[in-house]
Amino acid sequence: MRNEIITTIIFVLLLILFWNPFSIWMPQALTYTIIACLFVVTAIYAGLVLREKPLDEREEKHRASAGRVGFIIGIVILVLGILIQSLDSHPDPWLIAALGAMVISKVAALAWNRKSQ
Repeated sequence: MRNEIITTIIFVLLLILFWNPFSIWMPQALTYTIIACLFVVTAIYAGLVLREKPLDEREEKHRASAGRVGFIIGIVILVLGILIQSLDSHPDPWLIAALGAMVISKVAALAWNRKSQ
């Protein structure tokens, strides 16, 4: 669990740096470095999530609940982004693609799990 927390903190800090909320001038080399770090930390985080093995039913339920919360928050943030950008101009196609990918992958995973039972 400690590895996941440390990786998540690093991931969020890199996202904040990449977002540049304080209007800090970022040279192009720093931008590319942050992109590379985001890629590496995302790969590490995905590896940690895939490596998780629940010990009992209670832990499996906690893991499923955390997944649901993360999924719902992701959908809400993407829908808000699409809504705000739609009111401003045209929504970014990447927001729409991410929302579609989340929903399609969730349905596909559920169908696959039901088929394999």
